[in-house]
Amino acid sequence: MASAQPETATPQRNPATGLPPELLEAIFLHMLHRNVAYRSFLLAYPLVCRTWSRPAQRVLFMDVTLYGTTKAAKFLRAIEGNPSLSHGTKLLGFGAWEGISHHLGRTYPRPFK
Repeated sequence: MASAQPETATPQRNPATGLPPELLEAIFLHMLHRNVAYRSFLLAYPLVCRTWSRPAQRVLFMDVTLYGTTKAAKFLRAIEGNPSLSHGTKLLGFGAWEGISHHLGRTYPRPFK
């Protein structure tokens, strides 16, 4: 009588982790251009898995708009910690900053929120 050996389960491979980074980046970029609100979803993609991390970060750092000194400081810390993130930045914009009238020495109306 043959002894029954427990079956060893082979780990299921997620097909999304096997995609090349260039293809993932193209998919993320395509979705971002189709729907600007998609950016909030894209913020979570670097956390999905290691394979998605770098392509999602590259797409996130392509077009950066800084609103205020806090956001600017966070951006600078991010690129100081990982300078390669800034290599793909194609557009860097500055939105309405809190307290900008103080820095300019004039009084300007506050931007709408």
